[in-house]
Amino acid sequence: MNQMAHSTVAREGGAATLPTAGTPTLRFGRLMWVTMIVLCVIGAAAVIRRMTALANPPQNVPPQLAGLDQAFVDKRWLTLIHIAPALLLVTLVPFQFSRTFRNRHLRIHRWMGRTIVILGLIIGISAVPMVRHPVGGAIEVSCILREAGHISARWFVRVVRKTTPLESGAKSRLR
Repeated sequence: MNQMAHSTVAREGGAATLPTAGTPTLRFGRLMWVTMIVLCVIGAAAVIRRMTALANPPQNVPPQLAGLDQAFVDKRWLTLIHIAPALLLVTLVPFQFSRTFRNRHLRIHRWMGRTIVILGLIIGISAVPMVRHPVGGAIEVSCILREAGHISARWFVRVVRKTTPLESGAKSRLR
């Protein structure tokens, strides 16, 4: 049996227990936040590096990177249509998952969610023509198809769940 330290917090209608700073649940939550922020920073850095390379092609590039840069230069506009929305997406995502931000700015949170969906569609649609001549070869295509299938399946399940009639009382939990 897993025993975690809890503190009692008084609230309207009774007391609730919250995890304290030393509990595994709180440490895992912090680890997930740090991981998300690190991944968003890596994504933003990759986009900024690619935009810089497209605007000012580097002169003294190692041979293994020269071919990669040239492949993106050949598809300059398609690459920009794909990565510019990605920069905005990785900037907005941490705010979308922040409970504090959502509670304080619900209307902005909802509009950011809609914006993220639109950005995801732009990124996904612009990726389709890029797959015709992938930079990473067959491995890149197989990874893209696997992820696209996984994301599509999860999206379909969520849409089906949201459109089916809710059991009584479940509506209040969705707000």
